Amino acid sequence: MKKIRLKPYQKLLVLFEQKAKLRTSAPFQNVDLSVEEIESSLGNEIHMYRLSTYIWHIKTNVNGVVSSIRGNTPETKRKVVAYRIHNWDNKRDGANIIEGVRSVLCRQGIMISGTSNSTYKFVDNIVDNPKKFRPKVSNKVETLEDLKAESDENETEDKTTEVA
Repeated sequence: MKKIRLKPYQKLLVLFEQKAKLRTSAPFQNVDLSVEEIESSLGNEIHMYRLSTYIWHIKTNVNGVVSSIRGNTPETKRKVVAYRIHNWDNKRDGANIIEGVRSVLCRQGIMISGTSNSTYKFVDNIVDNPKKFRPKVSNKVETLEDLKAESDENETEDKTTEVA
């Protein structure tokens, strides 16, 4: 069987699933995940500056209803501190059932469905050693020695005079 390499937004969904299994109180559709939790667990596997792009992928590829939670202190009131998925589980709307993120992942073959909250799980054939990103190293040049360049002050130029 072929091993599956998860995309970055799917790695985020694995974290959301881990948080969903820990829920004990209503509303059960909502799953919150803080940015610190994402950075501590997936900091080596995803680019953190692309986090909003991965959230957008969850919205478009898995039909997730995702909202951002802002901080409540003056320093963090404009900063996103957590993300919430509102439709993690299936929801009844009268006679209709609105499909949640879990059922879309089951349809895509990434997750195996279960009967209760704790029996949903991701497939077993996921690659064990995920691709790790190297942090970008900036090459700051402060002196001429940092460039390892040689100056050409010692060379003399041939000065020719033009005669008209």
